[in-house]
This record gives sequence, structure tokens and C-alpha cells, in this order.
Amino acid sequence: MAIISTLEDIVGSGNVTDKDFDLIGYSRTMTSYPPRSPDIVVLPETAEQVSEIMRLANRTRTPVTVRGGGTAGGTCIARGGGIIIDLSKMNKILEINEEMMTITVQGGCSVYKAFKELDKIGWELPLRPEFGPGPTMGAWI
Repeated sequence: MAIISTLEDIVGSGNVTDKDFDLIGYSRTMTSYPPRSPDIVVLPETAEQVSEIMRLANRTRTPVTVRGGGTAGGTCIARGGGIIIDLSKMNKILEINEEMMTITVQGGCSVYKAFKELDKIGWELPLRPEFGPGPTMGAWI
């Protein structure tokens, strides 16, 4: 598949898979929805890589599903093949700005990780996720 080599150019060959064994893990969530497998899984590390992947998908008219931690109610499995963008490598807290009272995180950052950092400075978010520490910030908001 030509799209695979282009994706490998964007994120590196170790961050793209179309192997059945790997795709099985992305075909389910923590729900009873029937499994649906993507064609390709990509693990970007930067917002710029996500932008390039989306431009490629738009050009090739390839459906895209974004996946944080796989805990969402069925919304992070492919609807009909296509690409899953797995945000698990985009798990960093980029900034805590005490003056502006903001936190900036990547979409794959776990809610638990963000709360733990905020606790260090005496902050907390007004909401708590109902699913424990598993959800990512990208999936939660």
C-alpha cells in the first residue's frame, strides 16, 4: 500500500502497522460493541505529524478515527477500515501556566497524569472522570 510508505515517512516505520495481530487490539473497546478493525494504525508523537496524517487522509479520502486510551464507549474503533491515529505517544504535559491558570497537554496524556501534576501545585479540575485513571485528556474533553 502506497499510503503505508507515506505514513512511515511522516512518523517513522516503527510507528505504523497494518499487521493483523496488531490491528486486533484496536478493533475493540471496553464495551460490548462488535469488533471493527482498521486497515492501518499510526502512532504520531507531535501535532505536526497529526496534521500531515490528516492531510494525507484527506487527499486519499481515507477515513480516520482518533484513539486516546481505548476507554471510550465505542467511538475510538474504526467504522469501516481506514486509519486509527493512536495518541498514546502524545502523552506529555506541555505547560502549566500558574499566572494564566492553564494546563496544556497532548491528547494522549492520561487524566491521572494531569491530575497528579496539578495536585503538586494545589490545583484541581472541577470535574473528575467516572472511569478511573484510564481515560486520556483528548478523549475526556
